[in-house]
Amino acid sequence: PNYLEVEREAMRRADPLTATFSGTAWDITNYTKPGTLISLIDSSTSVITPTHANSASPLGIPIHQMPLTLSSPVDGAAVWLSSHYLNYTGVWNLTAFNSDLDEDFSLAARRGTLAHGGRDLHIRLQSPLNGSLEVRIQYNWSRSESPVEILDLYDRPDDGGGVLIAEWTPSQDHGWAAYRIYLQEGNWSSAPTSVDLATRAPDIRIPVWSVTLAEITTANGAPIIDGADIYGVALIEYDDGTLGEPSPIIGPASSSDEIPNPPEWANGGPADGGADGDLYVEWRKCTAIDHAGTRAWVVEQEINDAVGLTSQGPDINAQANSTVFQLEKGRPYWVALTCVDEAGQHDPANATVIGPVVPTGGINDGIPPAPVENIIAYDTPNDGGGRITVEWTPNTEEDCAWHTILVRPSLDEFAPPTNAMDFANASIIPDCTTNSTIISDWGGAPLVDNTLYWVTVVAFDAWGNGDLGNVTAVQASPEKNQHGSDPPPRVENLSAWDHPDDVGNAIDVAWKASTVDDFGYYVVWASNQPVDDLALLWSQCQGDVEACGAVKINIQYPIGSEGGVIDFTLTKALYDGDSIEDSQPDTIRPNVPLSVTVTVHDLYDSAFLTNLPNVVVIPIDNRDDIIAPDRLPAPTVTDVPGDNGTAVYVEFEPSDASDIAHYEVYADIIAFTSTGHRQPVMILDRAFELPIILENIDGGDIVMSGIPIHVAIIPVDSSGNAHRDSLNVGSGKAIDNSGDDPGGHLPDVDFTARWSEDGVVIEVDWVDMADIDIRSYRIYVSKQRFENTDEADLAKDGIIGTFWSLDKFNGSAYDNSTQWFVAVSAYDGNVWKHLVQAKEVKPYKAPSDGGG
Repeated sequence: PNYLEVEREAMRRADPLTATFSGTAWDITNYTKPGTLISLIDSSTSVITPTHANSASPLGIPIHQMPLTLSSPVDGAAVWLSSHYLNYTGVWNLTAFNSDLDEDFSLAARRGTLAHGGRDLHIRLQSPLNGSLEVRIQYNWSRSESPVEILDLYDRPDDGGGVLIAEWTPSQDHGWAAYRIYLQEGNWSSAPTSVDLATRAPDIRIPVWSVTLAEITTANGAPIIDGADIYGVALIEYDDGTLGEPSPIIGPASSSDEIPNPPEWANGGPADGGADGDLYVEWRKCTAIDHAGTRAWVVEQEINDAVGLTSQGPDINAQANSTVFQLEKGRPYWVALTCVDEAGQHDPANATVIGPVVPTGGINDGIPPAPVENIIAYDTPNDGGGRITVEWTPNTEEDCAWHTILVRPSLDEFAPPTNAMDFANASIIPDCTTNSTIISDWGGAPLVDNTLYWVTVVAFDAWGNGDLGNVTAVQASPEKNQHGSDPPPRVENLSAWDHPDDVGNAIDVAWKASTVDDFGYYVVWASNQPVDDLALLWSQCQGDVEACGAVKINIQYPIGSEGGVIDFTLTKALYDGDSIEDSQPDTIRPNVPLSVTVTVHDLYDSAFLTNLPNVVVIPIDNRDDIIAPDRLPAPTVTDVPGDNGTAVYVEFEPSDASDIAHYEVYADIIAFTSTGHRQPVMILDRAFELPIILENIDGGDIVMSGIPIHVAIIPVDSSGNAHRDSLNVGSGKAIDNSGDDPGGHLPDVDFTARWSEDGVVIEVDWVDMADIDIRSYRIYVSKQRFENTDEADLAKDGIIGTFWSLDKFNGSAYDNSTQWFVAVSAYDGNVWKHLVQAKEVKPYKAPSDGGG
């Protein structure tokens, strides 16, 4: 058979069973029962392993790989064994396996989490098998650094100055009570010790362990001055009152009063629920720490910034970020906004501008005005190039609000474009009545001579609806057809004075607006060096005038007029050079005299840069200004000629003080040298014209003929300082000379006056007086007899010759049914003869009646 019969019950058991480990054998036969733990090695039967291991871990720690062997003479007996635990002891010199271990451990210790009681260091042991291990580490170290260290000392941003921020490391010392920070203007001559600082009050003391940043306003107990170099140290105050070693000195740092940034965004439109003409404007609230208000300008012409715009009212409350302007319904407006700090600083050059926006009522119908027709564009004649004249027929729809001139270069198209979506704005005409304009740029880029451009005009309604997809475009190219023309004339009526109520970091400048038709921009310059010759400096600064401390102003006229005076507040100037060419821009400094000028440039950047008019001004810190302007010399008081003795002329030399705000005029019939109880009879702005006419004295009484008038002029600065005693007083009196003739030296004119034959005009002729210095003749007319030209109407002056026909009287034809009185007066270029013999022209009679 192919099998072997065995007993029905049988068992194969390893008996005896021997366990062998590291050369030691144990008979474990009697312990091989399920669930029985067999202890082979204990404290009394220890086993020593070989000195040299037969393998190592990846980091070099020795590993002994030693088997546990089970043996038995019984063949094929099955044995199952599980290891429960193994305790062993050993000493390893870990540094022998890793020479960087000490440095690595120190680095790990320093990087441990800092707590009030020390640092927490977590060490993780890794093994490919489960097990337990007890590790004890002894780490001896000594600290060489300060218990605390200042990490940074810097200016607090976007504030009003006078504040620095300090950041320092947290303390790890036991017994800590507080941090102390000491600041000083200028560096210490040697590192201060805790003994040096023990008698000095800290500039800030922080008793909260977790606070490691603070704002500091003093240095050595005194307020921090903007721009001063500040140095600092920190130390720890312990709970027993002792002080730790100071940290290394950090510095220099300096505080500054930053100019606040304008609002990040703004929008505007008709006010919901408001009246017609209400324009609602909202903006992102200003963020400066020393924010004092928001300044707003509303103008009716396109602007890109607020430089040169005249302030239109008080600043908007600092807590507000919206307002409603009451304006004219249906007109387009531009709104500029800046943030103003407590020192009055703001940034008009980067003002947030929105527009055009239109205050309007009703509902937005979404329908744009019809396309503009009859568009013509051509090179502007007789200019230096870069300009195109555009004409069109204005849109007459009721809701039309403005026209926009749009331009782009020609792309050699065969057909004119009918879509202006890719055109750039050249100009916005803020009405729908103007039918022409001159453009010089497209999207801010200048027009290039001999380059073809497509030009179109689009009408917009009060809601901003305009049809850019249906336009008529025409071509034009600017050309330079005038060569060698002069730049705009040099600036006129230039003046400068200290900006009031500030810290001496600004001046005000004014000048007469230029009237040239190719105006480009103004540049305002100031320096403690002469500014009459800017030719070399302009070659350095033309690309970026702001880098040279100058300011570029693009508006030609004061908003709302085509003339007048431009006013501007300047905050930068050039300093610290041997000449203006090597000077550097900086914020205007108090009490340093500045020379100021303005250059006028055309569209091509040309300007007169030599022999420039200039004035000198001294910026003043008005916070500490207690010095009054010098007393003025006595004014000159003279009679007003040709009047009835009720007024006098007053002339005086203006004050040369830079911070003049106004002049007070005092007048009395009683002599005085101090104002006493008197009140000013006039207050003159710092810009005035001489002579002034004085008609009243103290108390409101009128000037009387023949009575002496005593007059004093008191200059008052922007801080209200003035001398009101020890005054220099001028005197004079009014004279009734209404009967006098300023032209009494001139001869009488022998003349005749009569109606023309048809009775339409009055013909006047007289005898020539060529041998006498007479420049011209004047004819006076009245319906009443008169003996003084002051009693009649001037019919015509500047007459050269001996004949004139009078056809109009106050805009109407002469009434020939009534009598007229006529006189002829001689004029020598300065005065005319006032006392005359008027001749009567009787009512007209036709020749058939024998009249004449």
